[in-house]
Amino acid sequence: MSNASQSTQGTTHSTLVSAWVPMDIRALSQEADTIAMGVVTSAGQVGITDFKPIDRRITYTDYNFRVQQFLKNQNAYGHLTEISVRVLGGVQEELSIDAVDEPQFSEGEATLIFLSKDDGDFLALPNDGFIVLGGFQGKYSLSIQNGSLVTARPGEKPVSLNHLVDQIRDALL
Repeated sequence: MSNASQSTQGTTHSTLVSAWVPMDIRALSQEADTIAMGVVTSAGQVGITDFKPIDRRITYTDYNFRVQQFLKNQNAYGHLTEISVRVLGGVQEELSIDAVDEPQFSEGEATLIFLSKDDGDFLALPNDGFIVLGGFQGKYSLSIQNGSLVTARPGEKPVSLNHLVDQIRDALL
C-alpha cells in the first residue's frame, strides 16, 4: 500500500494505492463471509480512524445497503435487511483520502457484493458492518441491458446476472 500526500488550504489530500491479489469468482465466493444483492440506500457517512499499516489517520465512508437477497450464509445473516458497507476514503474535517482501489457506490445503485467481516482490525466495523472483499474486485453493478439483468465490474464486459449467480453457486459446492 502506498500513500502520496499534499496539503492545500489547510486540508491534507492523500491517495492510497493497494496491491490487490487478483480474485476470480471462485476465490471471491469461497473467501467471502457472505454475498449480498441489494441497493445502496444512503451514502456518505464519513469517519476517521488510525490506520496501522501506514501509521496515519485515514478516512472511511459507510454506505447503507438494503439487502434483497443473501447468496451465501443466509442462516447467519438473513435476519439483516440493511447492512453497512465500509470502504477506505472520503473527506472529513481537514483530511481527504482517495482510495483508488476501493469500490465506489452511489445512492440508488443496485449491486452484488462479496463481503467480509475481517477488516484486519483497521476499520472497527459496526455489528452490521462489512468490507468489500478484494476491494473493487468484489463489487458488481447491476443494470438492465436489452431487457435483461446484467452485471459487471468496472472495465469488464457485462454478463447475465443468472450466469454470475450460477458461477457463485458452483464455487460454493
